[in-house]
Amino acid sequence: MNPDCTTHGYAIRAPRPDEIDEARALMIRVIEQDYGYDYRSRWHDDVIDPNRFFLVHPRQTLLVAVDHHSGQLLGTAGIRVFRITSPPHPAEIVERYDRERTAELTRVFVLPEARRRGIGRALVESARNWAADVGGFDLIQFHSRTAVGFWRALPTTVVLDARRPGGDGPEYGQVYFEMAMPVADIMPSIRPAGDQMKTSTRSDRVVVPPINTGRGSTVREVTPADFAEARASIVRVLEEDLKTGYMPQCHWDIDDMQGTYLDNRRQAMFVAVDHASHEVIGTIAVRTDGPTSPPHPSWLAERYAPDTACQLFRAYIACEHRRRGVARALVEAARRFIRDEGGYDTIYLHTNPSVPGAEPFWRAMPTTEIFDARREEGAPGSNALHFELEMLPAEAPASTSRLKT
Repeated sequence: MNPDCTTHGYAIRAPRPDEIDEARALMIRVIEQDYGYDYRSRWHDDVIDPNRFFLVHPRQTLLVAVDHHSGQLLGTAGIRVFRITSPPHPAEIVERYDRERTAELTRVFVLPEARRRGIGRALVESARNWAADVGGFDLIQFHSRTAVGFWRALPTTVVLDARRPGGDGPEYGQVYFEMAMPVADIMPSIRPAGDQMKTSTRSDRVVVPPINTGRGSTVREVTPADFAEARASIVRVLEEDLKTGYMPQCHWDIDDMQGTYLDNRRQAMFVAVDHASHEVIGTIAVRTDGPTSPPHPSWLAERYAPDTACQLFRAYIACEHRRRGVARALVEAARRFIRDEGGYDTIYLHTNPSVPGAEPFWRAMPTTEIFDARREEGAPGSNALHFELEMLPAEAPASTSRLKT
């Protein structure tokens, strides 16, 4: 049982005795800086003495990411026997799990200046492997309020979104997730407390064949060789059309396209490639996220089940390549992926109607308007137009295959 691994200029391992104080300081810094409230012993008792809490117990551990060059600790992740209580957590979550057979993933913290290097993902994978090696655990459970996007980009299942408006502290609720043990190679599906657990295989992935637009471009799934161009294409639209520019808290997915879109079988990104220049000229993405509140109304966020609704993101086309059928082909590729993935029943999207052509395009597609925030003065997300896109019929001729991974 050895969680140590080395990658991308850092190593992940258990902390040495002389690193315990630094690990504690890192955790307190992230709690205070990211969560926006002071360290509170009643919620973070394990941080007081990480050695006693994590490293002495035979079924609990703390891992750290260590920079190769400086020796500085960059991040932490802990595994402990499931121990949350109600209150403050919902009773249905506490009652859902066998305490002795459920591993709780906790204290997944990365220093702000060390993020977007894959450290968080590597810590999580090392923690999962440790839990599998120690034995006796059937499932990994964890909760988060401030890093929901990161967790949804991993092979996770949302069990309950219990967030309430008003603040970021634990008293305002959390999103509760499950993650399968790596050796089982299964992913739990959402179920109400007390219902029988269902599982679905994660050993294959939908493959959508390329779509030729017939007008000088082809739409296909993104590959690692496309990441830099796809990111540049997206950032250009963010700057020129949406006028927001790149914002890491909103556009984190384009910093980890491999993890977000290729490593998660329920998510995908497609690119349009120009035949003449071989450049990426457009993108679209499918994610398991629904709309969030804020910035959107709470009733809208509550409308969509996190396991069966997906959202279209990054439907962006370079301005000089519009009106060539690129956007329609990108949407068609996304709809084929969603249909053949098999677990979705709703496609949600929102658009900024101030972008030239955006509203007419989506109204010309088989969409249903759900909410136009412009019609409600002072509404959250007041520049957004929200739609649902019609699913392709299940009986349509198969246009995809599944790739074993």
